[in-house]
Amino acid sequence: MMMSSLFVLFQIACYICVYFKARDVTAIVIIIKIGLGFTSVVVLTWISEITTTNIRQMAMVLPLSIYSVAIFSWTLTLEQSRPKFQTFNFLSGACVLILFACHTWVVLNCPETPYYLNWMERYEETEQSLSFYTGCKHVRIAEDIPQPLNDLRAHRYGKQWRGKLEEIVKMENCRSLGIIFLLIVVKWATKQSYSELLLAEVAKKIPVSLTVALLLPLAGFSILMMLSINLFTRKNSLLVVTIVSLIASVISIFVDETSPVLVILIFVKYSIHYIFVGVALAYAGVSFSTNIKALAIALIMIFEALARNTFFWIGSLIERENLWIYSEAITLKTCIDIGTLVAAGVLIVIFIPKTIRVQSDDMSKDYAVASTADLELSRQ
Repeated sequence: MMMSSLFVLFQIACYICVYFKARDVTAIVIIIKIGLGFTSVVVLTWISEITTTNIRQMAMVLPLSIYSVAIFSWTLTLEQSRPKFQTFNFLSGACVLILFACHTWVVLNCPETPYYLNWMERYEETEQSLSFYTGCKHVRIAEDIPQPLNDLRAHRYGKQWRGKLEEIVKMENCRSLGIIFLLIVVKWATKQSYSELLLAEVAKKIPVSLTVALLLPLAGFSILMMLSINLFTRKNSLLVVTIVSLIASVISIFVDETSPVLVILIFVKYSIHYIFVGVALAYAGVSFSTNIKALAIALIMIFEALARNTFFWIGSLIERENLWIYSEAITLKTCIDIGTLVAAGVLIVIFIPKTIRVQSDDMSKDYAVASTADLELSRQ
């Protein structure tokens, strides 16, 4: 958690460079992106380890809803302050300071996750962490296994990591990773078909800004999706969403860019992109046992970055090769989307289970809720 603070510190450095009109901040921007990826792994792992299984799926989607609302608020503020650069600059600095303050508060006041502390054999801190996150006092009931004198801590950690790697490659975990990788590919194939090229053209044809026409409804939809994520994780729901996305892609080929119907289609496609993001996050939170969850989430985020950059590169290549032929570029990108959705529909029918498989917490057998008297007795 402390290492994720580097993301905030470098973001502050980037803002200072921009404020003083530095010529090149490329290196800092690259470090920010790396820190953002690292922070994403920390946040998702943290959420998955401190929440109970009955609310974990919804909690894993919470960052997406916060992101959607933040993007809408920031874009609306940007539109309002564009004529006043000083106002925009002040708001940017305020956002950076608020982010730094919130992150500092979490680091100073929230303990590490119980699993991490238990893995580090800091049992008293584990009990305190469980009490902090659950609101109930806990006591360790598992008996300590004596370690050989020559079994050094580094050697034990090495054995534990080998155990993690052996477990992550088991068939059931590979299947879960494959499902999540499929969802990631589908969501980015859906997103790339409506790039900034299309949004810029649509923005010229509608009477209101895209912030009101697209970002505001998406922010509201992300909240509703978070509250009903258990519905979307079912096989039949994913199949229906894939079919709706396929129909919207086919219709968009025959819709003129000046038609208001295109705005509705864009909202549908972006909403479906959000659904696949939410389902992938929900799967990541409950499909793996606690001891390999951080490793699985790290692998998922690496594949996420790879898929995003690949589709971004393909979309940029298509737009560059068809720079003066707008309709051909959009049609080609839509065909990629349609092909991906057809393949995804077949794979969903074959591989995705009817309902999501929820892994139980590994630590539940080692700690139990205790009354104050029992806890004091255990200390004597």
